[in-house]
Amino acid sequence: MREYAIGTTVGLEASLTPACIAEIETSGSEKLYLAGDRLFLQGEPAQSIYLLQSGRVKSVLADRAGNESLLRIHLPDSVLGLTALGSGKVRDASAIAIDPVRVVEIDSAKFEQMIRQGGDLAAGLVQLLIDRMCDFHHRVGEFYTLPVEYRLALALLAISRPDPSRHAEPVSLDIPLTHEELAQLIGSRRPTVSTILARFRQAGLIARNGRATRIDDRGGLERRVAEFEM
Repeated sequence: MREYAIGTTVGLEASLTPACIAEIETSGSEKLYLAGDRLFLQGEPAQSIYLLQSGRVKSVLADRAGNESLLRIHLPDSVLGLTALGSGKVRDASAIAIDPVRVVEIDSAKFEQMIRQGGDLAAGLVQLLIDRMCDFHHRVGEFYTLPVEYRLALALLAISRPDPSRHAEPVSLDIPLTHEELAQLIGSRRPTVSTILARFRQAGLIARNGRATRIDDRGGLERRVAEFEM
């Protein structure tokens, strides 16, 4: 999937084959962004698709009052900006670089032509969209039925999931999100999230690592989740 699924147990494997990724890379132009840069903005015309090659990007949705929701965090080999293929061709969210990132940008008309040829690219995109839809449905259901502590523990476990494509690197269990961003991700308020994180720290489940949150007891967090699911 190449993005963190919060509501489901979808893995982090790429939906697109290496051949599809290579085809996209040779069909567009490479661009670089610094941490905090916006790849595109919610509400602006959508004319291109992005393949993330390195770094992480977050998708953020703002309502009319300016309140933001963190929709997902993309990892390398994720595809962003698919609303450029929709009927309205307007960005439904903003894409913001978490790290310095490298992407390949491809014109939406050219990308649509590639999809119409069928094959692995079309199948991979269908799988990606289905996975995103399932994750969204689970998160909506949890928002109305499950407590914040459960949703937060589940999010911490998902975002600290080791990346299988980087198996040669040391495993990091750090979560580079602020309390506000975690609240946006699970549909809660920052004070509530801060209070629960403090309880998790007191229980030895997590710790601070600079501005990031470090998972110290993944098994303990998993048991917290399991208690709510019984």
